[in-house]
Amino acid sequence: MKIRIVSCLLVLLPAAVSAGGPRIIYPDSAPPPVRQSWFGPSAVPDCAGASVLTIAAGFDTVLIDSTTNREALVDGYGCNDWDESGPEFVLGLEIAETVFLHAALASPADLDLFLLGDCESDSCLAGHISEFTALLPARPEPYWLVVDGYLGAEGAFSLELEAAGGGLDPAACGEAVPVSCGDGSEQEITGDTFDRPNHLERFDGSPVLSRGGEVWYELSLQDTVTLDVTLKDIVFDGVLWLFDACGPDAPCLARVDAGASEARERLVHKNETGATHTYYLGVDSIDPIGIAHGSNFYDGVFKLSLSCEGQIVPVRKTSFGEIKSMFR
Repeated sequence: MKIRIVSCLLVLLPAAVSAGGPRIIYPDSAPPPVRQSWFGPSAVPDCAGASVLTIAAGFDTVLIDSTTNREALVDGYGCNDWDESGPEFVLGLEIAETVFLHAALASPADLDLFLLGDCESDSCLAGHISEFTALLPARPEPYWLVVDGYLGAEGAFSLELEAAGGGLDPAACGEAVPVSCGDGSEQEITGDTFDRPNHLERFDGSPVLSRGGEVWYELSLQDTVTLDVTLKDIVFDGVLWLFDACGPDAPCLARVDAGASEARERLVHKNETGATHTYYLGVDSIDPIGIAHGSNFYDGVFKLSLSCEGQIVPVRKTSFGEIKSMFR
């Protein structure tokens, strides 16, 4: 199995959105393979009667509501061809600062979730049966979330909304464990992600969400030194992150995910900054640790094999007299 190391650049961009606009990350679970198609004119949902939430980094809430007894004004959306002839729940989102917004829908009814750039069905930015994450730039006018019913479905639902800023939460660097990476010899570190804080779920280029909590390590590398890390002996679907710093503008240097449970993850990075530099290495997982997924129950125990090649040995100046004294 080939393990991919990717820089944290955007890899999923809806065709209808410009490079500087909203960006959508879908989960790895695909929509149903068969949906009845619908093609029709653009329509306007009931935005005038909708509640509006102000969203900023750290926002986290769960809404409990229902589409029953609401109007069915929209039968389809521009981002797919599904027949969404059920009644709609509409929610306005005022984005006070650029955030990653994760929206997750749960319902016993066959309801779907849509994100609109304007209050009009053809302005659809994202559509999914359950969830997506969107990078939403701040702007004066609101975005609109719509819960609609496939083939006329209606019913109760819960809608979880969570917003995070860009970069890496400074708390991750604050709790990072210092690791010495010196003479090129391999060292092994054992850890456990169970009950760890979830500082990072997504980045600009993350193809899927990483919902587990992370363990973070701080490494100081001299110039031209190459860091080689392998995550192994795991029963979960692991992810490795490498950041240059913490904070809202911190650059993500690499994200590694082999795409399967129990697979090894290997990350290789060379310090080419021209000076000794500090890096933050994170061990993460696609699924939350300690939660059952079907017949599987994942624990977060892992091992890291870590080495740094090309480390320069410091030189200490010694006088000729000191050298002679060593042999007396």
